[in-house]
Amino acid sequence: FYKVNDSNRYEITDLFTYLMFAPFGYLFVYFYEWLNINRSSFVIYIIGWSMMGMGVQWLSDWMGMTQYQHGYKFEYNLVVFLIVQTITGMVYVYLKKNRACKL
Repeated sequence: FYKVNDSNRYEITDLFTYLMFAPFGYLFVYFYEWLNINRSSFVIYIIGWSMMGMGVQWLSDWMGMTQYQHGYKFEYNLVVFLIVQTITGMVYVYLKKNRACKL
């Protein structure tokens, strides 16, 4: 629904752009543990990360790194962030509770 490059060709700067995304997933889980998020603070945590994601997306849009396509609009990102981060948090809690992985 959007391109994250300034051209259709891959360039070295595209590698740096793609590497920006990985730390967000790691930090999402790291701060989840560090802040000791529970059921009552989960919604606030998700909203905070979604707002941060919207800010980064706005900056990316402002810098011309993102070109929306097929009728996709900037506002749709909020729904995507809320859904994806909620699912990520719920899966993490499930895995931690069921000891499916050593955390």
